[in-house]
Amino acid sequence: MCTAADLPKAQHRAIQDAFDAAFATHTSLRFEVRPGLIGGVELTVGGQKLAWSIDDYLASLEKDIDALLKAEDHPPDEIEAQPKRR
Repeated sequence: MCTAADLPKAQHRAIQDAFDAAFATHTSLRFEVRPGLIGGVELTVGGQKLAWSIDDYLASLEKDIDALLKAEDHPPDEIEAQPKRR
């Protein structure tokens, strides 16, 4: 598990206990500090990564805004608003 700052041992234990309880197993977590992970946390298990950081959040926000702007440039064809007569 990577964090932007060093966590106190009590937080290491709390995270380890929560992880063990959530997955009904004991896997020894390794805690690392990555200063570049600004305001964030990253958990990597079995090649899978779960992460949240300000950088990840801003990248996701940028992607979402870009998609919205592209959608405005190319609106879908308008659907006929009036019901069909039989």
